[in-house]
Amino acid sequence: MWKSMISSPRASTLVSAIRLRSLQRTLSVVASEEVEPQIVANEAVEITEVESEIADDTMSRVKMGIPFWVTKTLIGVGGANIKQMSSEFNSLIKVSKYGNNFPGTSEAVVLIEGERDDVIAAVNKTVDFVRSTEIPEGIKDRERAEKRQKYSRLIIPSSLSGKFIGKGGAVATKIREQFELETFSVQGREYIPEGFEERSIIISGEEENVKEAMAHVMEELRSQSGRAQLDDNLNY
Repeated sequence: MWKSMISSPRASTLVSAIRLRSLQRTLSVVASEEVEPQIVANEAVEITEVESEIADDTMSRVKMGIPFWVTKTLIGVGGANIKQMSSEFNSLIKVSKYGNNFPGTSEAVVLIEGERDDVIAAVNKTVDFVRSTEIPEGIKDRERAEKRQKYSRLIIPSSLSGKFIGKGGAVATKIREQFELETFSVQGREYIPEGFEERSIIISGEEENVKEAMAHVMEELRSQSGRAQLDDNLNY
């Protein structure tokens, strides 16, 4: 359950590095032994193909929506908090600029890229920030803000939204019951621009249940990565 793998540019960089190391190892064999060059070349291709699959298998890209009033705390003074998170979880973490809110919401978007387990940990940390950040005095609708603290927003490719809804909402109901959630709801088409390629899922309930449900969604997205993938765009 605690897995997610959505392809990212960093995966391509990692694969290139693996291919280089494999080629270097192969060339060292040629230099030290009398080995048929064609056989060595074929073995190098087989090795890099296997290692490339492993590299892709460990990388992840996730997008989350967060309340605008949480962004200051998440980023920190001079970017201190987000830099610490990036270092702690060995991940690329970026937040959309002020005013670049996810369509149909007033929320900023957080992009997290890295190895699978690190991204999961960073997602959970972001959930913690949303739930623990003190609501600013200037927020007029405090009841709504308090309610927002209790749910998470995960962004998915629009083309895969049906996978989390199901016929008559059957899949959404099943996930809600499986993880004992209060809410599992896919953003309606009417809230996003025509042709827009992303939608969001709202997940609410007990904190650990929400985190487990988010991990489940990310794993489902991984299994469908051949059909659709999230890009790294933060300009909404």
